[in-house]
Amino acid sequence: MGRFVDRAVSFLAGEWILNWSRHTVNGGTAVAARAVCLTAWVYIPAFVLKTTLSTGRVAVFDFRQGLADVVDTLPWLATIFAGIYAIFYTRFSSQWTYLAALYNQIMQAQLTMPTDDRESRMGTLAAWKAAFIEDAEDLHLAAKPMFLVAVRQWGGEPLVAERYSKNTVGGKQRLKSLLDRLEIIGPSTDDNPEPLLSPQGHRCEN
Repeated sequence: MGRFVDRAVSFLAGEWILNWSRHTVNGGTAVAARAVCLTAWVYIPAFVLKTTLSTGRVAVFDFRQGLADVVDTLPWLATIFAGIYAIFYTRFSSQWTYLAALYNQIMQAQLTMPTDDRESRMGTLAAWKAAFIEDAEDLHLAAKPMFLVAVRQWGGEPLVAERYSKNTVGGKQRLKSLLDRLEIIGPSTDDNPEPLLSPQGHRCEN
């Protein structure tokens, strides 16, 4: 029952759009598409109730009257869409900011790591990178150009892959599937560390 409810809510909220194809990523386009989907779920029942419960209406389809009703309720449509879009975009923005901040912290820790006792710290850093990869995938941001390079680069590190496999359900296969998908989406990269990101997600020069 719980799984059915989760799937129903996921469908109604348009989360299936984020898994539409291997190239689909969380962003403005996905936010707009999900807003359109959820707007339809809210507007259509409200429109039907208004047109069928209005005083003096008869249960006969009238195209002209239906068109007039649509025009009359356009403010509803605009308000519903604007509200849902704002909610989805705010959520996306907070997810992006979180992941960018996490990336910054990892890069800062890696660049400022003391040379002494470096090996013992690499395990902690690898676990941190593995968590970043998992979060990037869960938030549907792994294929974003800003994060794709880091996910592919870190996912290819043996120690990171090992930590990911141990700490994530279905880790080994999940990581392989993710890296294979990103290999198709983006070009190969070298092993040079990427520049830091600003809190807004823009690249910064060191």
